Amino acid sequence: MIGALMRIDLIKYQALGNDYLVLDLPAPLDRVVSMLPFLCDRHRGLGADGLLAFDRASMAVRIFNPDRSEAQKSGNGLRIAAAHAVLEHGAGDRFDLHTVGRANPVRVLEGEGAEVTSELDIGRASFRAADLPAKFEGEPDRVQLDTRVRTVEAMLVSVGNPHCVVFNEPVTFARCIELGPHLETHPAFPERTNVQLFEVVDRNHVRIEVWERGAGYTLASGT
Repeated sequence: MIGALMRIDLIKYQALGNDYLVLDLPAPLDRVVSMLPFLCDRHRGLGADGLLAFDRASMAVRIFNPDRSEAQKSGNGLRIAAAHAVLEHGAGDRFDLHTVGRANPVRVLEGEGAEVTSELDIGRASFRAADLPAKFEGEPDRVQLDTRVRTVEAMLVSVGNPHCVVFNEPVTFARCIELGPHLETHPAFPERTNVQLFEVVDRNHVRIEVWERGAGYTLASGT
């Protein structure tokens, strides 16, 4: 009945600071997605970077952003889904999680209490502009992107979802929230894009700041 109260069970997880609400299906998914701007709001709602809709029967995951858009993939979202499959549904130490058009093999390395450590195969990276998609030809080494803030140099990468990796900019929160919205919605990316500011610290370490398509600034990205 329209307007009737309904109980909806959600579980909140985080991976490297990336936090998601998990909804077990079957459940009123359309209704929950319609409420995502409120649910994900960190001042008025529960606060989250998005929603994972998990179907135990098919081991499938659908990923939704706070703006209600659906994402193809989230590395940390898949890690959370794997933990949920183990903690709430008794999944074994090897299984596949299914996202749009792909099976993602999972190997659980250890689990203790409410923490699960897992290893995922999320596929090979592609540098073809068409795979993001982006309005460039072939596999450009670097691209120049003009924004209202400044012109930036970036690399284009897809791992099933699109990434614009920006070089030669300060890797700071302030620069990320300055450039992120302009690059996410840049005309070169007809389906929008995730954005990372990136610098190499040494051979074993990099530093990044993350702006996620449909979510905004986040603490981490698994892809």
